[in-house]
This record gives sequence, structure tokens and C-alpha cells, in this order.
Amino acid sequence: MIKFRKQLTSLSLLVASCLAFIGVADAFSETQSAVVSKPTHAAQPKKPAPAPAPKPLPSAGKVEPYVVKGYLRNAQGKPIPGVTIHADNQLFSDSNLGAVTDQNGFYRIQLPHLPTTWIMSTSFTLPYNGKEQRFYLRSDVDQPFAGSSGAIRDFTLKGVVGHIEIHPDFWSFDDGLPQFEMNDLEITLTPVGPLFDGSSGKTITTRATALPTGGHGVDKIPLGRYKISALWKPEGHSPMPMLIKITGNGNFAQSVEFDFYNPLGSPSIFVNQFDTKLDSQNGK
Repeated sequence: MIKFRKQLTSLSLLVASCLAFIGVADAFSETQSAVVSKPTHAAQPKKPAPAPAPKPLPSAGKVEPYVVKGYLRNAQGKPIPGVTIHADNQLFSDSNLGAVTDQNGFYRIQLPHLPTTWIMSTSFTLPYNGKEQRFYLRSDVDQPFAGSSGAIRDFTLKGVVGHIEIHPDFWSFDDGLPQFEMNDLEITLTPVGPLFDGSSGKTITTRATALPTGGHGVDKIPLGRYKISALWKPEGHSPMPMLIKITGNGNFAQSVEFDFYNPLGSPSIFVNQFDTKLDSQNGK
């Protein structure tokens, strides 16, 4: 009987050990399942920061009686400092006033208490490609105003263009060739470096036309340094290359680089002149 009880006790311990082992195994399995089934979140790529909104240009504020003020800027909105702005008295002579733009391009002129009107203007020089270019501007709102009312008058240097004049050598054309017409002359202008406004510009290919100032050439060319070449394209004939040179300077060549200049120091007028003739070696 004692032996039977010992055997029964051993059997009970064995069963308890097996049950304990099964419980541990089940718990381990559940833990592994929980670890495996736990969802993972992939790192999301960061969105690029939005580009900052362009800052608005500063305002001259409110209109003040007997005060005229404003800004002088270029076409890109950058200030032009150190320039004298003129308030021109429309009634009394020799009573004009002026003020110099600061580093922000801002000016302010205190007007006298006079029963008169004023108009705004400025003239100045700016360097480009080692040369001084002269400019004359009227205010963006080009209207007279009463001193007692005051005004805000901004200036913007924009749309700066020049023109070129073309002078053909008619003696360079043989009698067997078609009659030369200026509108058959094709001009190509290729920018050399940045233009005056800082942009890269683009190649201009156009025909010579009559100019408002007289003669023939190309008008409304954005101010810059260019390489010029010419091609004669008469109707019914194959194109013929031309030689070209700056009038009064250098020798004829297939192309030449040039800058604009102010004739007789005239501000805001930019020109250059060229002589051209048929390339006898390549013309047919």
C-alpha cells in the first residue's frame, strides 16, 4: 500500500510537471505571436519645407502735406542708392528741391508752403561693362501735384533698351546681283555675358527696318553687350554672308562685339552704328 501511494505521488508530480511545461510553451508562443504580429511603421519621408513667400516691397507710408517721398528701384525691385531726386517747381523758377536716396532707395523732400505744383524727375549714371551709362527718369506716376496735398512718387528703372543703325556699302554689290533692300538684311545679335538688368538675355534674329529716328537698323534691343553678324537674304537668291564693323572703328569681320553708348551724353538714349558690306569671298 505504501509502495502504491509512492507510485501515485510520483505520477501526480510527473503530470504536474508536464502541465507546467505546456503552460510555459503556450505563453512563449503567444508572446512570439504578439511580437511578430505587432505592426511596424516605416519612417515617412519628410515633406520639403514650403518656399518662403516673397517679401512685399516696403511702402513709403501715408501721404503727408507738403512732403513728397518714395523709392527708386530697378526692374527687379532692388534699391538704387545715392541718386538725387528732383522736385521741379512748376510755378517759380530756380526753386527746385532735391534729396538723395538712402541705402533702401528711399528719399523724402520737405516742400515749402507755397501755392504751387510739383513734378518729379531724376538723372543719374550707373556702371555697366566698365562704362558709365546715363539715365533720365520721370516718376512712375508722372503727374503734377499740389504741395499742400503732398504725394508719394516712386521711380522704377525698367525697359532699358537701345537701337543700332546699319549703313550698307552699296558699292560692294555686283551688278549681276539682286537689288539690295534693307529689309532683306538679317541681323543676329547674340548676348555676351549678362545684360544690364542681370538676365542672360536671348539671341535676337530679325530684319533691318526703318527707325523712328531715321535710317535703318534694329530698335528696342535690351541694353547689354552683343555680338552682331549679318546675312543678306534677297528673294529668289541663296543667302549671302555680310561683313560688318563698328562705324569709324576697326576692320570688317564676319562678326563683332559691341556695347551701347549715350550719344553726346544724352541720358536714356543708347545707340551704336555699323557699316556692312557683302563678303566678296563668300558672296555669290
